Amino acid sequence: MKEQNRDKTILIIDNNMEMRQCLSTELAKERYNVEIAQQLGEVLEKTVISQISLIVVNLQTPDIPPCETISMIKRFYNSVPIITITDDDSIEMEKRIREEGVFFYFVKPFTTNDMKTVINSAIDTGKQEGR
Repeated sequence: MKEQNRDKTILIIDNNMEMRQCLSTELAKERYNVEIAQQLGEVLEKTVISQISLIVVNLQTPDIPPCETISMIKRFYNSVPIITITDDDSIEMEKRIREEGVFFYFVKPFTTNDMKTVINSAIDTGKQEGR
């Protein structure tokens, strides 16, 4: 399984340096290629750098509402699965974000093992759909 991950690139968008580093380290152990961005604006640069297989995004950005974040990402990566991370455990927010078509909605706290399980599932789903 890990060898198959070498051709998959995961983009992590999170303004929390510790979260970016933790996820990046754990995913590198699984042999995924990992790109990181602190802000959504950096994502445009990542489009040129590599083909993205999956996006993990923290919805707590100070300047963009969560639903707009997903909409903006989908403009550039329409067919790429998106996993969101948030502190907001309200059912209303989860419903709105899920309506945007995200693959999974994580509410903090969560374990890296849970995240890796969901990421592997999203990547496997993408393989089945020909991504």
